Amino acid sequence: MSFKIGQKVVCIDDVPKMFPGPSLIKKGKIYTIETIVNNNNGVGVILEEVKSINNKNGSYLASRFRPLKEDKSAIKDLCNDFIEVLEKSDIKVKELI
Repeated sequence: MSFKIGQKVVCIDDVPKMFPGPSLIKKGKIYTIETIVNNNNGVGVILEEVKSINNKNGSYLASRFRPLKEDKSAIKDLCNDFIEVLEKSDIKVKELI
């Protein structure tokens, strides 16, 4: 998988791999790639939001992340659902626009 600096990614695997203890990354959370590195275990990413205290370069295996998909149809559906909820409430949709 190919990533680029500044790209938003989603953690898909937060199980600690090399160091015991709690993971600093959380499955489902969105992160930003700060740096991409090659190390003994493969391609790694350093995240803007997390600094590893155990790993000397602070990288995580790139395979533990996937690109964030900005699905416009999903966003549109979410907006429509939100409007529907607002219309059923006391809040007037036109007041928010």
